[in-house]
Amino acid sequence: MQNTNTQNFSMSEKAIQSLYHHFDDASAFYFQEELTTKLPETFLTAYADLNGPKLVPTKSTINPMSGYRFGEYDVMDMVGKPRWQGDRTTDKPFADAKIQRYKYQVYKRELMFDFTTEDIAYASRGNRSLIDSKRLGTIQGHAQDTNRLMFFGDYDKFLQDDKFFGWLNHPLITKTEVAAGAGGKTWAVKTGLEMVKDLNTAIDTILVSTNNTEVPDTIALPLAQYRALQTTAVGNGIDTAMEFFMKTNPGINVVAANELKGAYTGNKDMFICYKKNDMNFWFDTYNLQFTEIFQQSIDSFLVKAEVWHGGILLIRPKSQLITYGI
Repeated sequence: MQNTNTQNFSMSEKAIQSLYHHFDDASAFYFQEELTTKLPETFLTAYADLNGPKLVPTKSTINPMSGYRFGEYDVMDMVGKPRWQGDRTTDKPFADAKIQRYKYQVYKRELMFDFTTEDIAYASRGNRSLIDSKRLGTIQGHAQDTNRLMFFGDYDKFLQDDKFFGWLNHPLITKTEVAAGAGGKTWAVKTGLEMVKDLNTAIDTILVSTNNTEVPDTIALPLAQYRALQTTAVGNGIDTAMEFFMKTNPGINVVAANELKGAYTGNKDMFICYKKNDMNFWFDTYNLQFTEIFQQSIDSFLVKAEVWHGGILLIRPKSQLITYGI
């Protein structure tokens, strides 16, 4: 009996070795699905942060149900003037109002996704719905598209009347090249103090040009320059450039925005210094709305979504400054 057991054990061992031989990674060629276990989760692709909604105020002044193609806003300048009486012993001020009216165009953008009866069947059998994934993909695509429109608009120099500018290419925002340091202009070769000087120069330019009316509160930098500001020591090495800058400008919020890398003409890095206030500027948009489902064929369906944009409305352009070449 002992010999038989040993023989049986040896045969089982050979069988197991045979299975290993046929189904290991190098030589398996059949029953692949039967030997594969699938994770119950699904994983979405990781995308970089979209900084447009963080940096640019948004408003929904557009009423899509109205079918408007244009919007208007008024800028009013009220001036109180003294009026002399005949005896010049008294004066009575009166207010005069000068109104400037500005017009902008409203655009509708359409997004869509389709699904089939087979997609419905798969969704009913498992915990993963391809239809929901396609819907989320549409929402993600809309978010990325809106972010791009915030920064760069939908501008074509050959169709100026039919497109709108974005924040970074808006013609009313002053743009200036950074001054050279001892080793050059880019922050890759500048010292920490020279980086701080670039930021302070932008702030001072806004303060002087607006007679201290507009006080900037935000500076957005490309990620590489933001990290340089955080890690480059200044002076005796106690402070980093970021710490030194914040000590002299405690009200400024310095943030990183990957969209600013190579964003200026000629693929130049840039930063923008501005006052984040929805009375100064905003991106006019409306929420994404999914419409009814259209049946394309017996087993195919189409879902449409609509969104309205009015672009960047820049009421007070001197409240911000773009500096490029860093």
